[in-house]
Amino acid sequence: MGLQIQTFELWTLIFLLIAAQGFFLSFLLASNKRMDRPGAYFLSLFILIFSIILSFWVGFWNDFHTRYSTFELVFFPLPFLLGPSLFYFVKSHFSSFRLIDLGHLFPFVITSLLISIMLVFGEIELIKDLAIIIYSLHTASFIFYSLYILWRRKKSVLIASLDKWDQDQINIILIFFQGFTLLATANFVVNRVVNASLFLDLGLGLGACLFIYLIGYLVLNTPFSKELVKRIPISKYANSALKPEHTQDLIKRIKDYLNRERPYLKSNFKLEDLSAQTNIPSHHISELLNQYQNQSFSELINIYRVEEAKKLLLDPNYQHLTVSSIGYEVGFNSRTTFYYWFQKLQEVSPSKYQKTEQKRLE
Repeated sequence: MGLQIQTFELWTLIFLLIAAQGFFLSFLLASNKRMDRPGAYFLSLFILIFSIILSFWVGFWNDFHTRYSTFELVFFPLPFLLGPSLFYFVKSHFSSFRLIDLGHLFPFVITSLLISIMLVFGEIELIKDLAIIIYSLHTASFIFYSLYILWRRKKSVLIASLDKWDQDQINIILIFFQGFTLLATANFVVNRVVNASLFLDLGLGLGACLFIYLIGYLVLNTPFSKELVKRIPISKYANSALKPEHTQDLIKRIKDYLNRERPYLKSNFKLEDLSAQTNIPSHHISELLNQYQNQSFSELINIYRVEEAKKLLLDPNYQHLTVSSIGYEVGFNSRTTFYYWFQKLQEVSPSKYQKTEQKRLE
């Protein structure tokens, strides 16, 4: 019996440390200047909410809900924020926000109001009688957003204008959230239907943590491209005011500016910055690149960065830098993104390119 108690206390400590890691990860995401806003804030909120939920799970495992009458009541609304915060994050990468999107907060608001009213009138036991219904709705919410975000991702015409790198990241994020949903559903079943052992509950909780935090670390280490919502699908160019006879002059103006000023060396260089410096509206730049160059803005910028990296990799003045550091020097905001684009454009890793070319030049 004593060994079992000690083992459980160890699990409690482990999950509290995992929750603390989540709070720290949320802070890193919110404060990371290499990430786009508001997407960074939505993902930070998503991780923060889950970390708070995890802290409550630890309380449940230690029977706080039986010792403190309002413990469970405070927890009830929180899971209704998890799906919407991830939806807002994903949507920020391929569509603009509308007032109707606030409707996703409706279950959280209604549950909070219901609990507040019951507390005012002293009907705590009545709320607890609804616990099984609320927990069922939590699980239903996770399942709904796993399917809804996937549906919105496939339905949006703007998703096609994102880089393949960004599209792949969104797909991976959805897979991770679906993995979490599967474990959360299993956890609901074993606790509310089967009444399984506590250690199975702990194991499912550990798996759920893994899926959620993988989402945060994935985006933290490989941020999305900077050009997001502002892209315009090619199908919308039919009514464009851009005259074909002006396209070559405008493209030349863009490339002259990029060659002359090299603004792509800044990791936060955006479509709006190029528009401001060239006096070409951003939607015209998107059209020029997509329609006449078969490129997105980020593809164009990363091509310039790779060409710059090729020079620095062979420059004697930069031999004291690591290959990854050279990626940062030319404007990439992560090692993974740098290697991805270099490999994509040169069909060889930057390290191998450096060794091969240095040997050839000897």
